Amino acid sequence: MFIMYCKNCGRELKNETSFCTGCGAARVPLQPPEPVTAAADGAGKKNASSGKIVKPLLVILSVVLLLSVALIGGAVIFINNIFGAGKVQAAEFMQFVSESMTLFESQEQDEPNTSAAQKTQPGAQTTTAQRIMSEQQTQTSQKIKSKQTAENNKYAEDMPITLFLKVGARDGYYTGEIKNGVPHGKGKFTTQNPAGIVWYYEGGFVDSRFEGKGIQEFEDGRRDECSYTNNMKNGKGKYYIDEELVYEGSYKDDARDGYGKLYSNGEVVYEGMYVIGIPEEQPFKDVCLAIEYEDILRLPEYYDGVPIKISGTVVQVIEKKDNEVNFRIATKDGRKEIVYIGYERKEGEPRILEKDVVTTWGICIGLVTYEGSTFNKINIPGMISYYISID
Repeated sequence: MFIMYCKNCGRELKNETSFCTGCGAARVPLQPPEPVTAAADGAGKKNASSGKIVKPLLVILSVVLLLSVALIGGAVIFINNIFGAGKVQAAEFMQFVSESMTLFESQEQDEPNTSAAQKTQPGAQTTTAQRIMSEQQTQTSQKIKSKQTAENNKYAEDMPITLFLKVGARDGYYTGEIKNGVPHGKGKFTTQNPAGIVWYYEGGFVDSRFEGKGIQEFEDGRRDECSYTNNMKNGKGKYYIDEELVYEGSYKDDARDGYGKLYSNGEVVYEGMYVIGIPEEQPFKDVCLAIEYEDILRLPEYYDGVPIKISGTVVQVIEKKDNEVNFRIATKDGRKEIVYIGYERKEGEPRILEKDVVTTWGICIGLVTYEGSTFNKINIPGMISYYISID
């Protein structure tokens, strides 16, 4: 129930009267107030309209920001290119801009139900920017590592290099894969020995060392096919002379060691154990042939590589380093029928002297050529001796 008062004098009005009984002024009806829901609806529409405006505005501002970064980066890259900074940085930067645009668009698509008020919150913008920059930094780091790996694993051709081998330092040229500037991977090293004989190794390398399967070949016809460890033959291997198989078996630190087969003219002439390059004594002596001097002179190639036994008088001794001894023996009296012997004296073994009568067992190496006192060349049979006895 409402109590009405006169608008002119303030007296209380009766509901049924049309005029004030005090002053006679006409009664003015009151206007009903506007519904509250109308104002609320208006405010809701305004907020909805504001939300529609903020979202496109955020997109526009982000695009403008990225384009600004692109322009600044482009200027920096232009200056870098003038001074030779490289084209890789430019390509990486443009990819960064492209990927950042894609990431922002995907962020907008992934959140279709998020209100404009939520997207315009500073915390939300910072989180999105940090995620984009973090992902780009990760990608850039991976590209840098990939580039560094590519630079460290290159290919060299005829690269001058010195390798330190068991026989000493050897200067030569390398062609193949490298890592950190040295042979690493598959490659070929070419050099020559002190005698001027050119040879090469082709196969695996690890930090400038012969490692893995490889071939070592000399221009005089010798060739090794073996597994290598630390520049030396280790494991199963084969040795050829002029394409003919001479040895097949085990190696250890460049020496025949373990089970092996010795060949001559395609046939096995010794089969048994080796210890540091020396065949087992008795089994080897049993297969050595007592060959006549003239037979070797007439057919040196046939007897090359054959186990033989020679007896005679020592007429000359030449001692070298590391217990290596070269001497000549006469198989007949009067310095006749001379044979050249190469031998490595074993630890504790007595020295060989001139006029000693000896018997030696070893491998025939065909003919050996040396220069006589009158500068004429002399050919005599030769052998590599494994065992020797003083009679």
